Amino acid sequence: MGALYLKPLDDAHEKSGLSYARFMDDWVIVDTSRWKIRKIVNVANTILINLKIEKHPDKIFIGRAEKGFDFLGYSIKPNQLTVSESTIKRNADRIDRLYEQGASQKRIRQYVRRWLEWLKARISNQICLPLGLFRQITRVALRSYISTAAGSGR
Repeated sequence: MGALYLKPLDDAHEKSGLSYARFMDDWVIVDTSRWKIRKIVNVANTILINLKIEKHPDKIFIGRAEKGFDFLGYSIKPNQLTVSESTIKRNADRIDRLYEQGASQKRIRQYVRRWLEWLKARISNQICLPLGLFRQITRVALRSYISTAAGSGR
């Protein structure tokens, strides 16, 4: 249901022609043009207001793709895809909570084993969204770097 609720957002991004990816309520837009990004951010804000959806202030990043950012538990940078520090911290916090709540060693081992399986599956290229997005970001960051280098005479 939530995915359908944000269909107007998908439609607007499709019309924009910018690189866009969404998984449930997490989404990212990538482009080399600051002007295009600002324009689509204004459109997205209008859509979210009309849908009565508030953005989480800690989950908003507007900046250069080559500096990297976190999305869906990953740290995404040109030519590098890793698990984000916040994902690792949340995992450690969850283990601490299990221990504090009196979970058995077996239960804690099961949690750690499942998390490591999740981690192994994602890093071994079995999930396509972050990798497809990773490729888009790499292309955009590279184009941005090339146009910056050309403009500066490098």
